[in-house]
Amino acid sequence: MNSGFRVSLIKKITYLLLLGTFFFLMSLDNPQVLRLSRTSIVMLVTYAISTFAAVYIFGGFDTGKRKLRDVTNSLLLVHFMADFMTYMVLMFMNTNSYTDNVFRLSAKKLLLAAVLLQILEIVILSSLANKLYFKLHAGEKCCVITPENTGIKNIRAAMGSKNIVIDSVVDYRDEQMWKEKVKNSDCVVTYDIPLSVRENVMEYAYKYDKSIYFSPNICDILEVSAEHQMFEDSLMLYSPRFELTMSQRVAKRILDILVSLLMIILSSPIWLVCAILIKTDDHGRIFFKQERATIKGRPFKIYKFRTMRDSDKTLPMSADDDRVTKAGKIIRKTRMDELPQLLNILKGDMSLVGPRPEQMKYIHGFDQNYEEYEYRLKVKAGLTGYAQIEGKYNTTNKDKLILDLMYIQNYSIWLDIKLLMQTVLVFFKKESSEGF
Repeated sequence: MNSGFRVSLIKKITYLLLLGTFFFLMSLDNPQVLRLSRTSIVMLVTYAISTFAAVYIFGGFDTGKRKLRDVTNSLLLVHFMADFMTYMVLMFMNTNSYTDNVFRLSAKKLLLAAVLLQILEIVILSSLANKLYFKLHAGEKCCVITPENTGIKNIRAAMGSKNIVIDSVVDYRDEQMWKEKVKNSDCVVTYDIPLSVRENVMEYAYKYDKSIYFSPNICDILEVSAEHQMFEDSLMLYSPRFELTMSQRVAKRILDILVSLLMIILSSPIWLVCAILIKTDDHGRIFFKQERATIKGRPFKIYKFRTMRDSDKTLPMSADDDRVTKAGKIIRKTRMDELPQLLNILKGDMSLVGPRPEQMKYIHGFDQNYEEYEYRLKVKAGLTGYAQIEGKYNTTNKDKLILDLMYIQNYSIWLDIKLLMQTVLVFFKKESSEGF
């Protein structure tokens, strides 16, 4: 029995066990669930579809590709979603003549028991699969090619969830050395090196059948989203100019209005708590306004809950910044200071999903270092996006830029919905507020 099969077997057992736990406990109050019946078939189909949809959104049992904590959190959200959808289907199917056609939420304690058991199963089995994976898979020897000592700390941290051992770090300018190291490695990582050098490294790695990881640039983003077209017998990649169609603009605006209104209503108690905390702390203003840039560089006033004392709030944040109030530390840590931006979304200055809006005075400075920065202004600034979900608060400007361009070039309304739902994962990531 090979190692890949063993890990795959644990994954299949986990999914079947989670499904079996839910159906068995629900059957204690609804015997038809475990009999061949219309109810059991509809529930099974609902559970399967919900699971597949949630895995597409949150990610699944991809041990070895992500950190154990991220895999566990994804599985929890996947099965919470599947349980809820299937439970609601069962309750609707139980609304019949036997219940006087009255909709009731029954078996709530059994549902809670199922969820608690599933949490235990997910934690135990995902940990087991993770340990087995790293035990059975020998770590790949990796050669990192980068400017001298640049980005090594980030690369080491990023490889913490992957079975890769950094065997050597080579400056990209030493061609003889990196060629020698590539030959003796299992895989290659290039980070922040000139495109011409990277092409040479990739061709060399391909020649000697080595796996390769590389940090992308604007050309790579265009290639990823490009269409394949044939010019007679020549393959061409086609990247059309970016522009949202009228239907896309309308759909995006409708989604912004509906979701932001719903979020304002649901979060209104949090608004009240934040306002009380701010006023009780230093009796100052509740809201803070600042000029930011949105689509085509248009300036607008962004709204936030005030978390700092009345001083120069345009200066960059630092660790243990003494400008942050006691209430502000709590509000910033939980990211509740961003809630008033729902008003910006209603006004049309921002969208739910898009690149984060930068201060006007920083745009020119970023432009000098990364000319592609202006491409972020092709769409409205957003409350959430790839950079907020996958990155950290102190992720480099370049890495945030690449994530934002990936969103822009691959835009669809379904991607917006997916990213909105994935935003839930941010609250499970301690490192997402690193440097906050």
